[in-house]
Amino acid sequence: MTETKWKTVTASIKNMIISGEWMPGDKLPTYDELEELFKVSRITLQQVVTHLKRDGYLESVARQGLFVSRKPPFLNRVGLVIPRDETRMRFWRELINSARAMADLLGKELVIYRNLTNSDEVEKQLIHDTANKLLAGIFFAYAPVPEDRGYSVYTDPSVLKVVSRIGGIPPGLSIPYTLNELQLASRALDYLQEEGCRRIALIANIGNNPTLAAYLDEIKKRGLYSPRKWCFQIATENLEIAENIVQILMDLPPDERPRGIFICDDNFTAAVAKGLAATNVRIPEELSIAAHYNWSSGPAEYLPAKCLGFDLNSLMLKSFRAFDEYYATGKLVKKIEESVYFENELNNHEKIPKGN
Repeated sequence: MTETKWKTVTASIKNMIISGEWMPGDKLPTYDELEELFKVSRITLQQVVTHLKRDGYLESVARQGLFVSRKPPFLNRVGLVIPRDETRMRFWRELINSARAMADLLGKELVIYRNLTNSDEVEKQLIHDTANKLLAGIFFAYAPVPEDRGYSVYTDPSVLKVVSRIGGIPPGLSIPYTLNELQLASRALDYLQEEGCRRIALIANIGNNPTLAAYLDEIKKRGLYSPRKWCFQIATENLEIAENIVQILMDLPPDERPRGIFICDDNFTAAVAKGLAATNVRIPEELSIAAHYNWSSGPAEYLPAKCLGFDLNSLMLKSFRAFDEYYATGKLVKKIEESVYFENELNNHEKIPKGN
C-alpha cells in the first residue's frame, strides 16, 4: 500500500473528527469495519491508527476498543509564536506567563514556538503542526513580514489565529486584537497633569510606535511642553541609554528639567529606576512618573510610579475562548480589544471572567 493511501485515510479520519461526525469520546467502528469503510488492509489501518494516536486524535481503551480522544488537538492545543528570544522583550515574557496561566485555567495544552525568526527548526515544527491540524489556533505576538520565517503560516487563510492589527490583517481565519495605545497615552497624561506636570519627557521604543504618535498628538491638544529633544526613542538592546538619559535630564536646573516622565514601554522601567536612583531627585515630590506596565504576573516592582497597562491574562483568555467559539459555532470573533488599567483599577477589574 502506498504512503499516499495511509496519509489519505489519516486525513479522512481527522476531518471526520473535526467536522463532528465523530465526537470526542465516541467509540470508533471495529478494525474490520474500518478496513471495509476505507478499503485498506489491516497493516495500513494499523499505521493510520498509530499516527492518529501519536497526534492525539485517537486513544485505545483496553478490551473496549478505539475511541476519539476526549481532548483532540484541534480543540485543546493552542500555539503562541514568539519571534525572538523572549528575554529581549518583557511583552513576550508576560504573554508566555499569561498564556500558560490561561491554558491551565481552561485545561488546554500550550505550545510555544520560540525564536521563530531565527530558527529553521521552529519554522518546520510550526508548518508541520498546522499542516497536520495539531493546533486549535495560534496567537502571533507580532506581525511577520514576507521575508520572515513562518510567514506562510501567518498568511494561510485556513489557519485560525489571533493577530495584531499592526501590519494589516491576513485573510481568512484571522481575529485581530488591539491594545488601546491612544488610551495608554491619554490616561498617562491625565495622571501627570493631575500631578501638576506641564513639562514632560518621554521614554519610548524605537520604530513605528503607535503610543508615541498618540502621545505627541495629546501633548499638542493639551498645550503641554514636551519638545522632540525630550522624546527619546531607544532600542531595547540599549537599555542603559535610558538610564543615562534620565540622569542627564535630572542634572538640569529644576526650572529647566521635566516635571514628569512617561515611560511608554515597560522594557525601560527598570533602567529608568536605576538612573533616577543615582540622582538626588525626590519622587514624587520633584518628579512624577507614569509607567507602562503589562499586567500578568503581579504588581509593578521597579520604582514609585503610577503604573498603567494592559491585562494580558484577559487578552489570552479572550483569544483561547475565540478559538473555542469558532469550533463550537463556526462563528469568527470579529475583534479582541484590551483597555488600559491603573494598578488600583486592575484589582477591581474582573480579570478572569466567569463561565470557565
